[in-house]
Amino acid sequence: MLANVAHTLFGARAEEMRVERHVYPVPARTRVRVGGSVIEPGTVGAIHMSYRGYLGDRLFMTNAECWHVGPGNAHLGPDHPRSLAGGHVITLDGSPARIEMRNEPDDESYEGDWSAVTDISVKAMLDVIPELCAAPAGVATPDLSPRYRLETA
Repeated sequence: MLANVAHTLFGARAEEMRVERHVYPVPARTRVRVGGSVIEPGTVGAIHMSYRGYLGDRLFMTNAECWHVGPGNAHLGPDHPRSLAGGHVITLDGSPARIEMRNEPDDESYEGDWSAVTDISVKAMLDVIPELCAAPAGVATPDLSPRYRLETA
């Protein structure tokens, strides 16, 4: 993903990019049964991963993900979605502004087998970045006209 962003935004090739990766486990706070497995308190209940992409010395993107088993083991740091159901936070720091986009499903509709990756696409938020950055100052509103693309078999 970082290589795709580096190429799209800066025309960079994958070999021009450097990635720093950090992965750490978070202990489970609650016991969770998942299929035939049981996650006990103190074992790994969540994994926090961060990937930082650099072009030369310039940090151009950070991707942080938190995966957890069961709502009682959610790892919700200050920069992460506040919903137990998960979601995404995308922040663009630039000039002359900072843009933050969030999607956070409400906790009432949370189901244990819900997957933010498959059910909500970050692509829709990423696709608006070039237009937002190029737009004059003001308020951006979504274009709600229907769009679709036919997939051929």
